[in-house]
Amino acid sequence: MSAIFWELCDLLDYLLGDFVYTPAIQSSVAQSNFFRSPLMIHQYLKGCSFLPDILDHSTELYKSRFVTLKHLALVMAERDTMIFPKETAYFGAFADGSWRRVIPAAHQPWYESIGLKELEESGRLTALSTPGDHLRFSQRDLNEWIDRFFLSGQ
Repeated sequence: MSAIFWELCDLLDYLLGDFVYTPAIQSSVAQSNFFRSPLMIHQYLKGCSFLPDILDHSTELYKSRFVTLKHLALVMAERDTMIFPKETAYFGAFADGSWRRVIPAAHQPWYESIGLKELEESGRLTALSTPGDHLRFSQRDLNEWIDRFFLSGQ
């Protein structure tokens, strides 16, 4: 990505400051509950009302429920303009303190704590990708996934 893009990310992060993690924003803007600013980890952990509970403060209850899945198929759009970074579709995330370095799921602390490792080791985790933008996949792909993961018994 271009340097201008990264500078814009840094500027927006600076301008938004703690506002994204305030109760007013957390209760009125659904997307704010899924926003993990790599430059504001302390504020995120303290103020984000959904995501830290699942990823960063995960309990055995979450893991016990997650690992009961028969199969987990994750789909990442290669040119996603809605999910940033696109690797979050696979539970990856930006490294703390950086808008540039993406850490894959297997190297995240939540990889084991929410049960992804167990799902992967048991063959019940599949990472799929599509070449286009967010939710822009073909009917053929969708039919194939439905058949593979819901109808064929995998």
